[in-house]
Amino acid sequence: GSFLPRVSRFTVAGVVSSGYQELDQLWVFMSFERGMRVLPPGSSRQILGIKIEEPYALPNPLFAAGRTGDARYLANQIARSLGPEWRIFSWYELERSRYISFRTTKNLLVFIMALIVVVASVNISSSLVMLVLEKQSEIAILKSTGASPGGIARVFVLCGFFTGTLGAALGLSIGLALAVNINGLLTGIEVLVNWIQGGVYVLLSPIFERVPQSLNVFHSEFYLETIPVIVHPRQLLLVAGLTTLLATAAAVVPARRAGRVRPLEVMRRQ
Repeated sequence: GSFLPRVSRFTVAGVVSSGYQELDQLWVFMSFERGMRVLPPGSSRQILGIKIEEPYALPNPLFAAGRTGDARYLANQIARSLGPEWRIFSWYELERSRYISFRTTKNLLVFIMALIVVVASVNISSSLVMLVLEKQSEIAILKSTGASPGGIARVFVLCGFFTGTLGAALGLSIGLALAVNINGLLTGIEVLVNWIQGGVYVLLSPIFERVPQSLNVFHSEFYLETIPVIVHPRQLLLVAGLTTLLATAAAVVPARRAGRVRPLEVMRRQ
């Protein structure tokens, strides 16, 4: 009444590596007819992988493609051709949890960057407040010579605007330069660290006999040979515009304070 294991002999014709260790440990390729003879009925599933020209056009919240209708129509046609005993899953549905984790991480990073920009705008506001306090005598002189409170306020608002514009331009320029050349920079860091490590080993080789391991940032074991970089001009313009707008808004309070300076009170204190 016990079950006996089924033993089958196979000849290894080749070794294939997909580049992912987890998959290589689980995959074995054999002919379909031989596999159906080895595996008992009902213990396995038949999976068909289909590639289409626009995989991102399938319904997913990560990428927005323009031809979503064609991909959905193709999926419906495949479902009707295979029959009701087959189920169709898109690439997003198969790895939904992983993609949701990626999306959550991206949103958290955007939130952290937004907080950094808010803190920078607060620093701009505090700097302008200190500037108003230091330049009260000059503001009083300008008002006594006919300058209007609105004109004085506009000067400080323009200071905040140009500060935000300059900061956004410098930040985007440096960020784009680093992002586009990130692979070359990491490769240079890898070469520099290995060179320093080799020099230290040569100097200390009479004392320590242990050979240091070279640093490999990009390695097949990490499933990463290069870092893909995609630049979205619309998102960059949106970030630059919001940064400038936030810096300008942070300058409103110091500007109004500068507009309310009374020349007579300033001259009395002096």
